Amino acid sequence: MSFCTPLKPGCAALPFFGVVAAILNDEGNEINVPGKGNLVIKRPWYGILRTIYGDHKRDEEAHFTKFPSYYYTGD
Repeated sequence: MSFCTPLKPGCAALPFFGVVAAILNDEGNEINVPGKGNLVIKRPWYGILRTIYGDHKRDEEAHFTKFPSYYYTGD
């Protein structure tokens, strides 16, 4: 949605409405200053991937084991 905030080509903007994102360090602590870390989603949203057809365990391992209580995006 280009009208929400000024954008520069190649730069990320704000999360979609209802998505609460955070950056965690490797120990699972939230980083509140600019830096490197792991992108996570703090709470479920309507479009969240709930399973991988025929392999629910794989989805849980990929998105919910590294940082329990967060959805780990892998980014």
